Amino acid sequence: MALWAALASAAIGCVAIGAWQWSRLESASGVDQNAGYVLLWPVFGAFLFTAGLTWRRLRRTATGSPHTTAAHPEALATRELPPGLLPGRTSAIPETDHATTRYNAYLATLNDRELQQQLRAAGLDCACRGHGD
Repeated sequence: MALWAALASAAIGCVAIGAWQWSRLESASGVDQNAGYVLLWPVFGAFLFTAGLTWRRLRRTATGSPHTTAAHPEALATRELPPGLLPGRTSAIPETDHATTRYNAYLATLNDRELQQQLRAAGLDCACRGHGD
């Protein structure tokens, strides 16, 4: 009940803001934009009630209220997808041909060479250095 009281007061507030925009439109400082707000604020109020009614309907459907289940027996039906509706799963690792395998190995070799050049340029490639040096 508190939810509906809050929704009602918010909707009344939206209509009141729309009325205030109407008074602004008729004043000397009013602009045409106020006319849009005159229509927009009551729409916001109507949305609040629509959202409240939708929330109540969804809640009753989810809890299985006797009023909704008696009127809508299809609501009791299972909600599982029928088999064969979705496509089957593909393998996670696609099969590759010999040329693709060789090309990937070539790219890995190039990457190793580039990494070795970068390590050499930074002076970090010498494996002969001990931990104490």
